Amino acid sequence: MEIYLELQYKNDLEFGSEFAKQKANLIKRQFEDRNIRQVLAFYKGTPAGYVELIISDGTVEIDNLTVEPSFRYKGIGSQLQKFAMDAFPNRTVILVADGEDTPREMYQKQNYKYCGFKYEAQKIYQD
Repeated sequence: MEIYLELQYKNDLEFGSEFAKQKANLIKRQFEDRNIRQVLAFYKGTPAGYVELIISDGTVEIDNLTVEPSFRYKGIGSQLQKFAMDAFPNRTVILVADGEDTPREMYQKQNYKYCGFKYEAQKIYQD
């Protein structure tokens, strides 16, 4: 859990330290939830990526899939997805991809089917 939180925090800092702290608190709470699994990937003994799996009756949603920049293009993201599919063979695997930071070509090569598009807005409050 410590390694997972450390990687997550480091990646979330791009959105600000307060966001990263709040996200760490959320992950700690989710760790106790049977319907959410945090999966950590290692490459030759070094933490290289992570994903959250949100489990429901008929589906498993892949969320927050992240591979450290120095470990990209080594198949780690594919292996994290394969883990989800292998661990839950009787459920539909859903991947909700962010519009700007998603490697669409990778998902297309893995035979994901495009199911829809959604806009999202975020309101930021300033003091």
